Amino acid sequence: MKDLKIKFVIGFVIFTFLYSCSISDGEPKEEKPYYSFKTDDQPFLLNNYNNPLMRLVFKNQENAELSFIFKNFEQYKEAYIPLGGGFGPVWGPASIAFYYDVRRFDFKFEQFQEPLADLEFYFSRFSDTLRGGIQFPLWNIDKYYLSSEPIDFAITKFAITINGVTYNDVIKINSGETSEEYMIGPFPRNVNVLYYDLRFGLIGFDDLHGGEWRLQQ
Repeated sequence: MKDLKIKFVIGFVIFTFLYSCSISDGEPKEEKPYYSFKTDDQPFLLNNYNNPLMRLVFKNQENAELSFIFKNFEQYKEAYIPLGGGFGPVWGPASIAFYYDVRRFDFKFEQFQEPLADLEFYFSRFSDTLRGGIQFPLWNIDKYYLSSEPIDFAITKFAITINGVTYNDVIKINSGETSEEYMIGPFPRNVNVLYYDLRFGLIGFDDLHGGEWRLQQ
């Protein structure tokens, strides 16, 4: 009797597996939406950053320097699977809701060359909406090194002139924090304001001690 029960359980598992596989293979595959970058997105995707010789140099009022050099560029197609979208053949196959384009730029922090200190810019066409973000290593808000902030393409823009160059599509990103609790290598994470031009990228940042770091040309 015990052997019969074991055979029944094994048979049920095999049947369920084969049945789920046959349904998956037999049904016509549904085409999922694919949200690729659009022509109108291109001015905001920092094509100027895709250069192995790119180096971003920032200096403050005392002529101190912080710099970042090009490390990597990626653009790829990503799949979005909502939570609860499936866990295998018994409970149902993972369900992809849609695909979307992703673009990433990584820059190495010249003064502290560790992966956690990279400067990163990322963009996506998630759910057919252009999204962006910056991960800045000296940002002063997150002890777990997830030092990222979204880029709001709809926020009010203003103009800034730096070293004779005028940037017309600038947004100001505030951390909202006044603490300086963590370090990244020998550097305090004390930057609480970023200046970002939607067409040219990061052009400056301020720290908690009055330092105004601006892009050098």
